[in-house]
Amino acid sequence: MEGSVGLECGWMMTTGNKRKHLAAVNITYRICMVVVAVLLWAFFMSTLQPMPPLHPGTRMLLVVLYAVVLCIFCGIYHCLQLGKHRIRELTAWFSLALFFTNLFGWAEVIIINAHFIDIWLSLGMWVVQSLVGMLTIVPFTRRYYRAYEHKEMLAILSDTAYEKQTLVKLLRMPERFRLKRVVLEKDFDIVQIRAMLDGCNTIFVGEVKPGLKATLTEYCFENSVVLIVLPSPADIMFSGDAALQISDSILFASENIGLTFQQRFFKRALDIVVSVVVLVLSAIPIVVCAIIIKATDGGTVFFRQRRYTKDGALFTMVKLRSMSMDSEKDGARLATSDDDRITSIGRFMRRTRLDEVPQFVNVLKGEMSVVGPRAERLETTDAYTAADPAFSYRLKVKAGITGYAQINGRYNTSYEDKIRMDLYYIEHYSLFRDFSEILETLKVLFAPDSTAGFEEGQIDEMISKSAKDPVREQ
Repeated sequence: MEGSVGLECGWMMTTGNKRKHLAAVNITYRICMVVVAVLLWAFFMSTLQPMPPLHPGTRMLLVVLYAVVLCIFCGIYHCLQLGKHRIRELTAWFSLALFFTNLFGWAEVIIINAHFIDIWLSLGMWVVQSLVGMLTIVPFTRRYYRAYEHKEMLAILSDTAYEKQTLVKLLRMPERFRLKRVVLEKDFDIVQIRAMLDGCNTIFVGEVKPGLKATLTEYCFENSVVLIVLPSPADIMFSGDAALQISDSILFASENIGLTFQQRFFKRALDIVVSVVVLVLSAIPIVVCAIIIKATDGGTVFFRQRRYTKDGALFTMVKLRSMSMDSEKDGARLATSDDDRITSIGRFMRRTRLDEVPQFVNVLKGEMSVVGPRAERLETTDAYTAADPAFSYRLKVKAGITGYAQINGRYNTSYEDKIRMDLYYIEHYSLFRDFSEILETLKVLFAPDSTAGFEEGQIDEMISKSAKDPVREQ
């Protein structure tokens, strides 16, 4: 007994040291990324870009403001979080953060010093900063994973396809997660499950019964085991609730009204401002695309279709037509990546999202919002709602051009994931989140689909092996 306690304490000390080392790597990485970028910018402004002399205090203020804005944009694009994203994603997103920060720095100099900066030198500086950032990200990422304690995972499922699909997504990151075993809740009790935890430091819990989920939550909390839970829609509805203190009791209050009046007011103001800016800036590209669409096959320029928005109201959504005129002669069907119905100009517009721009007219009319749940086809919404009534909960707010699910999901994201992501957005809404997600939309252009290292069939095999394991006899 004493030996086992000693081993457990030793393991906890080792784990604690690893966590401290990872924290040190993360902090050092963040400091290096920001400091190097700021130093390059300061060097550019003081040496390469000829400007009238500035007061030392003013120069220091410019540098500090630049650093603060860079940290804000890095936070929006999540490019200072080692271990959560791939190197190519961190590099692309850091480059985006630098781009917007440099625009701010450019505006700073113009306002304070009334001096214009050479645009080509500015772009050159941005390229250099991005390259140096990439050269910093690579060694720090490798160092991080050398010290990383892999999540040796036990998965407990109720045997639904959605659980297996979600587990496959976790296993697409072999540098973080290693699946040791998969079991079904109907085949094992909690005592047997505890016996399987030898060598595992993480539990993935699928759509199991509430009683088992509660027991596993308590066990993991007591034993410092990492718990990853696949939330139900009800779990997400409560995740954004405010604590309500009544005398010496704490309660959770869920108003279930969607957005408040104040939130709707400021959201509408942001919608109008963003829509006007986007429509003005994109006017020339849209006209060019419209001419090409018309010249290609002589068909209509715009594609119109009825969609659902807030509270199930119907509206006519407008997009630039990216498919052939007879694309739905055999009935409605979703587009695929190699769909032969998509025209040449249509592929370009879909890739750059230019086909979505006319929807900002829908936003100005109040039918949509810039940020919100995707406006699905009527047939698709009805089918998904029939499969799971929680899908209709997305209609607590207006449909959006972009949103949490559009940024973090894909065109073919399952309806179960769309429910959860859209509910999370509604429950955790803020004006800053809307602004952040508008900027994050650019990330979609740099996030190609990844391939899975695991398949659902392999998970089924592991379930079958676990069912025959001798631990059941204990």
